[in-house]
Amino acid sequence: GIESNIQVLKLQYWDQIPETVRDVVNRIETRGRTLSDRIRDILLLGDLRTPGPAAAPPDTLDLAVVLREVVEELKDKARDRRIAIQFEPRPVKVAGCARYFSILFSNLAANAINYSPEGETVRISLRRDDEDIHVRIQDHGIGIPDEALPRIFDEYFRTKEALRLNPGSTGLGLAIVKEIVQRAGLTISVTSEVGQGTTFDVAIPANQCQFSEETIPWQTS
Repeated sequence: GIESNIQVLKLQYWDQIPETVRDVVNRIETRGRTLSDRIRDILLLGDLRTPGPAAAPPDTLDLAVVLREVVEELKDKARDRRIAIQFEPRPVKVAGCARYFSILFSNLAANAINYSPEGETVRISLRRDDEDIHVRIQDHGIGIPDEALPRIFDEYFRTKEALRLNPGSTGLGLAIVKEIVQRAGLTISVTSEVGQGTTFDVAIPANQCQFSEETIPWQTS
């Protein structure tokens, strides 16, 4: 309701509103958007933590397609901050929920964009070893202090530097990532250095995947 009424103001009455009042309306719009995002994330986190009936059979997904859609979704955000996204997709068939995989990687990639300086590059890659398929999302941003690493998946936890750069964050993104990883039977690890950047590595058991050696040339910036 708040957002729709602001749109009415902007579409029908904006030229009649003094500049000082426009500033107030813009602040209301920003706060409303933050509140809307927080409500969405709270509901999603609650959904993930609520026991339900036996799950339906998982879908068969191509991770390269899921990741490509994530990059397309975030390209405007990246462009606004002059962040290049390099993506090395390989066809990987995985059993899982498309919605949850999309949310998982969208949250990680959005963080990489939000906490990188303008002009930097975020890299997304698919690799495999003897046991797992790895999706790695790497940035060259602010990094995470060693003492903060054990807490980054806690609800509402943010470092002071992260709060300064992204004050509109709900503080629930990585908590949602953790819940999806646990629900899907995956593992996640993170390495980081302050001022140098952060890499999140999501490992999917190889026995749940069909991996192709073919690299599909595709990149966005």
